[in-house]
Amino acid sequence: MPPITSLNAWDWINHNEITLPNGPFRIEGFEWQEKILVMNPKKECLMKGTQFGGTTAISLKNVHGLIHGCYPQGVMYVFPTTSISRRFSQSRFTPLIESNPCIAKFIPKTDNIELKRVNKSNLYFVGGKSTVKIDGQQKDSAALREAPADKVVIDEVDLIDPDMVELVLKRLLGSDIQEESYLSTPSLEDFGIDKLYKSSDQGVWAIKCEKCGKYTCLELEFPECLHRHRDGSVTRICIKCRDREIYPRDGLWVKRYSDEEMAGYWISQLNSIKNDPKVILDKFENPPRGNLASVYNNYLAKAYTSSEDRLSKQNVFECCGEDYMLKKHDGPCAAGVDVQGEKKGNRVVIGCRSSKNTKKILFVGRLSSFSDIFKKCKEFNVKCAVFDEDPEKRQVKKFQDRANYAVYSCKYQKTQRGGAAFDGKKGTVRINRTEMCDQTHGLVMGTDGMLTLPMRNEEVEIYAQELNNTAKKLVEDDEKGTREYVWIKLGSDDYFHATNYFNLACERVGVSRYEKKQRTVTDAWAAGFEDDDMDGGFMGR
Repeated sequence: MPPITSLNAWDWINHNEITLPNGPFRIEGFEWQEKILVMNPKKECLMKGTQFGGTTAISLKNVHGLIHGCYPQGVMYVFPTTSISRRFSQSRFTPLIESNPCIAKFIPKTDNIELKRVNKSNLYFVGGKSTVKIDGQQKDSAALREAPADKVVIDEVDLIDPDMVELVLKRLLGSDIQEESYLSTPSLEDFGIDKLYKSSDQGVWAIKCEKCGKYTCLELEFPECLHRHRDGSVTRICIKCRDREIYPRDGLWVKRYSDEEMAGYWISQLNSIKNDPKVILDKFENPPRGNLASVYNNYLAKAYTSSEDRLSKQNVFECCGEDYMLKKHDGPCAAGVDVQGEKKGNRVVIGCRSSKNTKKILFVGRLSSFSDIFKKCKEFNVKCAVFDEDPEKRQVKKFQDRANYAVYSCKYQKTQRGGAAFDGKKGTVRINRTEMCDQTHGLVMGTDGMLTLPMRNEEVEIYAQELNNTAKKLVEDDEKGTREYVWIKLGSDDYFHATNYFNLACERVGVSRYEKKQRTVTDAWAAGFEDDDMDGGFMGR
């Protein structure tokens, strides 16, 4: 039987009286960390408020595991950038070694910032930023390819490219252990740590009321769990009996779901003994500079996406009219195609301009082959089509050669400004990705023209979901000192980009002759009342 200090990190910390650079490691005020130190699931995620712990607890758990031979192939820490990983190693990990002889004796050298030998295993500190693109598509980084590992810890996962996260996880393929830990303050809904937490058992910190014995989760019951008194002070209260103050120290972790592989923890500044709940409630009711997202993310540890930054499915459905999806049209029409291949289905959006500022989508569908796309474009009298340039450049070129109308291949350009740049000779169009996504978002929301869709049906449901699967996010690069908004993929968003291409194609197509001839009932009614010769209005004629 191994000694008790090797069984879990919590016992080991207490037995060795582990000291941090700012003093002894204490659980008081951070009682929620104890379970994280005791439990050792294959996968875990911690969705937390800004500067509210967790990183140190998981670091100590990993050191304990390395010392006791739990990870023979090592542990890899991944941070958003190399500079952040080095800063963590120097400012947090090296002082931890120097302050604790029980750790230092297992680490012969501490001067290597990116690699430390712990007992017989390696501890890596790497940046998760891509350093190269292969053929303009696949992202890669030499730092993330260097060595195998038994466990990866991804800190601030919301700030790391999802493609790079997938690359990191490949370091575990040769391991029999394959443990994963994710930590982050949340940002967008259904992205990063929020997406991971939703796939977990969704543990919450439930606080027991001394009076009624019932439990309250502050994160789930906010803001009703806070009571503002007449003197302006604010206390945490039991959501059941309403008149008794409750204390985070009296909490325990409760799983909302029991059959999930990943252990999930959600803890916010509402449970901090260092932050007055009045500050949080004040900021929620009067967000600084109107930035409610910051309050949600940093204080409530909750993802937040405004309608300005992400289309909801309802936003899309509100564009649906009463017309069935058509099989053909006199045109002239425009087509946008996001190439996905035969198995997944190429996303095709075809429509026309029914007025100067109104675009009408007549058909959305997933077509297997370029021959099917060619046939569909002919049926709708398409006069301009835009395809994404990758990944089927050769097939797009064949389509261009075969068509007797304008066909362009599109490539997003990060640095381009000033609208789309069409090149008729080369058959290409270049556009800034963010600006193009902004335009499509504005079209659906009615702030950049108007959009009409066919009547809601099964394919329109899929279309709406894929338009919902992208959102705008502010990305900051500490190394370059830049801040910019980019549209982030949250799931399959192929129809969103097909609509981008349709939007571009519409710039080369005039107003539909067929649509000009159509008059709605409302138009006829209004015309009747505008007729000076009418007696008694429309109904009196």
